[in-house]
Order: sequence, then structure tokens, then C-alpha cells
Amino acid sequence: MLAIDICTENAFVYRCIRRAVYYNNIRIFPSSIPCAMATELFEDIFEVRQLNPEGKKFDKVTRVVGKGVSYELELTLDINSEVWRLKKNDKFTFALVSTLDLEGKPDDGIYNQSGKATLLDRYDYGMYGKIFQYEHEGGNNVAIYASFGGLLMRLRGEQRHLHLVHNDSRIYCLLRKQ
Repeated sequence: MLAIDICTENAFVYRCIRRAVYYNNIRIFPSSIPCAMATELFEDIFEVRQLNPEGKKFDKVTRVVGKGVSYELELTLDINSEVWRLKKNDKFTFALVSTLDLEGKPDDGIYNQSGKATLLDRYDYGMYGKIFQYEHEGGNNVAIYASFGGLLMRLRGEQRHLHLVHNDSRIYCLLRKQ
């Protein structure tokens, strides 16, 4: 096993190192990794393939179907179209995180009114919810289902890209247009 001590503020470099850890059994000393990045459970850029594939069921909700650029995961996500809009072929960053605190401190379940900067400041749209189902679909594929106050998400793909996401966990879904 290879052990390395890193210190980086670059999220891209951190994600590359995290992938190397998963594939090559490398040990990283976590105390040296910035905590804000350690709260990231998943991130990729998605391209919108379809909007409302089964028709529009609610006036203020759009169901977005997209494909991941890097990991080729399939995403189906409901968004409040009155607040944030996407069009077919738009690209957006999609992230799942466990906390909005830039220092990685766990959330206490109370809305932060301090005006202090959070991870949400780096995104256009955010939702808070819970993973309610984690299905193994055969082979190495999984499907993760979450609800954000009734807005639903399904994320499907290889388990190795989603290994940090766990059933019954509280998460934030953060989106930003490219």
C-alpha cells in the first residue's frame, strides 16, 4: 500500500486523488485534506437529454433527464422550474454533499442565519433531502433514489462512482449551469 500526505485546495486535483485511492488502494492521511472537499459525495457535469419525458404533471416542476459527461451516469431529477430553469442540451454541474459548511462541519439541522459564506454560494440552485432507496441493479450498477421535499431524484450508474452515498443519509443536491 502506498501512503501519501497531500495538501491541496484544488477540487479537481482532490477528485483525481480520491479516484486513485479507490482504484489503487492508496492511503491518504485525511487530516491534511481540506474538510470542505471531504464532504463531497459525488460531482459530475450532466447534459440535459430530455425534459418532462412523460409529460408535465405539475405547473412548477420540471423533470430533467440527463447523462453524466465524465462517468456516464443517468440522472432523473425534479426541479422547481419557477426558481431555476434548464433547456434541452444545457450542461450543468450536479453535486451531492453532506454539509454546506465550507470547513466541513456537520449540519445541526437548524437554518444558518449568520450570513456566513457556504458551499451553496458557489451554486445556482440547491435542495435538501434524504436518500430513501439504494438498489443494486445487477453487475456493478446501482440506482440511488432521493426525495427533496417531494422533488424526486434517481441516479443510476456504476457503484464505484457512488460509493460515498449511503441509504437513509441526509444530503444536499447542488446545481450550477455551465
